[in-house]
Amino acid sequence: MKLPRLYKQILSLWASLNKAGHELCRALLAFTFFIASLAYSALASASGAGTLGDPYTALSDAYRTSTSGRYYFDLGSGVFEADVDNSEGGGWVLILQYVHDGGTNPAVSILGAGTDMPITSAAALGTDESADTTRWGHAGNTAMSQFTGDIELRWYGETSNHSRILNFRSTLGDDYVRTGLGGFGGVDSDFTALTAHTANLPATATNAYTDQGDYALTNFPYWNGGAEHWGVKGAGIGQDPTTGDRWEVDDFPGDASNDTIHRVWVRQASPLVVINTNDAGEGSLRQAILVANDRTDLD
Repeated sequence: MKLPRLYKQILSLWASLNKAGHELCRALLAFTFFIASLAYSALASASGAGTLGDPYTALSDAYRTSTSGRYYFDLGSGVFEADVDNSEGGGWVLILQYVHDGGTNPAVSILGAGTDMPITSAAALGTDESADTTRWGHAGNTAMSQFTGDIELRWYGETSNHSRILNFRSTLGDDYVRTGLGGFGGVDSDFTALTAHTANLPATATNAYTDQGDYALTNFPYWNGGAEHWGVKGAGIGQDPTTGDRWEVDDFPGDASNDTIHRVWVRQASPLVVINTNDAGEGSLRQAILVANDRTDLD
């Protein structure tokens, strides 16, 4: 088990005092180390290990993974599996993935609370993964409601229609994705570009569909009229989202003719901030300590 920074500091001080022969100080430090050990053991035992028998119990546990991969979570609505991505600062849980073959218009898949999230696909642009239920789908409102506290979303997209890559993160829309009411208005000025981001969106976004329910992440959450859109089987204004046929990434073909890849991840926005007095869980002191001990690079 990895020793927290406090342990290392205590051990360093104990070694110095031991060399100097301070008996009383050594005794006090030994007692302090004993208490710290008990406290850390209690913390670790309640934190989860990301396995089926010991699932993670908070979204911020995703920051504590040593490698990207598939982990188990139980956030109160049942145990589910989800992929964690340690790139771009880490802590990212994949909640939407559609690898779409141009010229097809399959239905999207809405995933509920306690349901396994998509497995990250290695398929190339132009692959049709609509028949693979393990890699095709997105979290609906009930699934997103499992992720409590302040969250941020990471958006990724590419298309065969051009060479630009969309890859950014934003804290906008946390309530919208949980309730289906609201929108992503303001994303044009409230985002952080990530690695290889060359898309015009979201900086050029001038419009956003609102109140799209379970289609908050798919049905034109932000767009620049007649030029650039994010659409996953997007439908026109006032149309039923299930009848849409537009698969778009930073462009405006107006149909499903191009190959596209859409992905969205979620992570805890402020994993080290304590916002409640709960014994454990998101926003608790216990959870903040666990994340801090495993991720010494976070502020």
